[in-house]
Amino acid sequence: MLVWYATYKTGFKSGGFSNSAIYSTLTVDQIADITFEPESVKGFEGGVKASLLDGAMNIEFEAYRYKFNDLQIDFFNSPAFAFITENAGGARTTGAEIQAVWQPQEVTGLRLNASLPYNASKYTDFIAPCYAGQTPAQGCTIFIPGQVPKQERGGFNKPIDTQKGFATLDAALRFGTEDGTWQFSTIGKNLTNKYALLASGDTPSTGGGTGTAGGFSADRTGTPIMPRTIEFQLTWRY
Repeated sequence: MLVWYATYKTGFKSGGFSNSAIYSTLTVDQIADITFEPESVKGFEGGVKASLLDGAMNIEFEAYRYKFNDLQIDFFNSPAFAFITENAGGARTTGAEIQAVWQPQEVTGLRLNASLPYNASKYTDFIAPCYAGQTPAQGCTIFIPGQVPKQERGGFNKPIDTQKGFATLDAALRFGTEDGTWQFSTIGKNLTNKYALLASGDTPSTGGGTGTAGGFSADRTGTPIMPRTIEFQLTWRY
């Protein structure tokens, strides 16, 4: 059995004042620092759901593509110790995901799950804030009186933040009664012990000279993904 579907969606987020912003006297235009414009998005999703092998296998495939206008993003101005919400002129995200579930009739209670996602996102139009200490030679070439120095999109994050694509391997093995009274599980995450960063940012009150030849970078902090973890879980329902 096959089920096809497709949807077209639009969304909207109002502008306003950033809850994370700090009204700092170290910047010239404080009101512009803490206000931002509305964000809108439009795009589509579509896919197919299939039931195969007399219902023993179910496969789902989905693809999507969305375009954002005035995407709201957060920027940390580390020398001024201020969080600022900026509007990117445009952004686009495209992706797909496939999921499969197999319950072989020959082995009672065995259930195998697998999924594979893909996502590619990019700015299509963005005059971005310069990172702390970025010099004109590094791309910080746009100056608007009273505002943070800016640059053409592409350099919004520091070059040191760039990392290659990575994959992690998770797996789980579960045993239990057919009626679900109890279940014992062994759950492994990041089994290959891959090291990668979830996010990184400037350390508060470091870096300076942004937009000048004498700019010096801020200290950097990062949040890595969890290393290899093994979890044992016992569930009892009464």
